[in-house]
Amino acid sequence: MMVHIPSRLAFLATPKCASTSVENALRPHCQFIATGFPSMTHMHVNRYNRFVRPLLKATGFPDVKTTCLFREPIDWVGSWWRYRRQDRFSGEESTKTMSFETYAQRYIEGEKLPFLPKGHQAGMFWGPEGRVVLADYIFRYEDLDLYAEFWSRKIGKTVKFGRHNVSPDMAAALSPNVEDAWRAYLATDYQIWNEVALRRDGFEDFLKDHFESA
Repeated sequence: MMVHIPSRLAFLATPKCASTSVENALRPHCQFIATGFPSMTHMHVNRYNRFVRPLLKATGFPDVKTTCLFREPIDWVGSWWRYRRQDRFSGEESTKTMSFETYAQRYIEGEKLPFLPKGHQAGMFWGPEGRVVLADYIFRYEDLDLYAEFWSRKIGKTVKFGRHNVSPDMAAALSPNVEDAWRAYLATDYQIWNEVALRRDGFEDFLKDHFESA
């Protein structure tokens, strides 16, 4: 979690969505930084609203907006599968001998295993009593170049996101039946990715509305 005070914008890092790349690029420009532990780096919107927002308000910055990246849901889980294929993992923590389809089925079954992600990507937005609490600006991970442009305009300097913690490049394919089950299981994730996250074809209008009207 990082806050750029001059632009009143906070970056909330969704796991497996270029967190390290974005953090490394934004770190020199941000004045409030909480990283180093997963619960701080990947702070959920609800936790930010409960603890960080009141602190910022008390110190004279009540109007800070939140932003994050959101990945195509199947690809998000596929990233965890690829990540666990790295040589540093072995035994029950590794997926080297497991197909993505098997991995997907184990995930849907809700098993709590060392190589599976905990919860959903949409967990970034779970609020009290299961309500969804969204970030103010959600960009698609697949449009990282647009996210860099957004931050560049906010900061007033060119921001470039490098590549860090890249998992092995392997296709994460599913049979039609399993993919249908997945899309149903990740319905909330797909609703956010399809209906909430900014689309590339709407980026120019977003910039006009956001910056020219400011």
